[in-house]
Amino acid sequence: MLERFSPELARRSGIPLPVLAEWPKNQGPEAMTLLADGRTVIVGESYVRWQDRTRHPGLIFPGIPRPRENPARFELVLPAGYRPSELAQMPDGRMLVLGRNFSLAGFRSLIAIFAPRDIRAGTVITPRVIARIDDPRIRDNYEGMTVTREADGSQLVWLVSDSNEMVLMQRTLLLKLRIGPEAR
Repeated sequence: MLERFSPELARRSGIPLPVLAEWPKNQGPEAMTLLADGRTVIVGESYVRWQDRTRHPGLIFPGIPRPRENPARFELVLPAGYRPSELAQMPDGRMLVLGRNFSLAGFRSLIAIFAPRDIRAGTVITPRVIARIDDPRIRDNYEGMTVTREADGSQLVWLVSDSNEMVLMQRTLLLKLRIGPEAR
């Protein structure tokens, strides 16, 4: 089920979506965004096939999901072991996906880019990786991302990590990354 909150966060209502019952309990909808064209896109952190470890299930709704709506499906491919943790649409329309990988060596993250027109029923989307966060000084469990535009035309990608109250293993960090106006 999804929860929809009022703008002032005072009320909420449930949106039952039976399709989500197909996803594992702790590997369900992790990345979600409302596109500029009105569609809602949700990507699960589970794998389509466990032995593959690259393909993740995606859902496309024509608008805000309605109770018991049956969405179109697609797959999102990330490098092996990375799971999608957030989606964001850039001011210029392109889509970013934030991926994270956890191993005994800690967290690693990546940002990949693709065109929203690629999100269609039955497609397999393999975004192009444009950034990796491997430096141990700033590696963490990044789970949030948004994009803003600067006066010079550059776009800022903001990432936030969550300590999950595990201060010995995780921190809360805010990263500000710039994509220059010349970057295509």
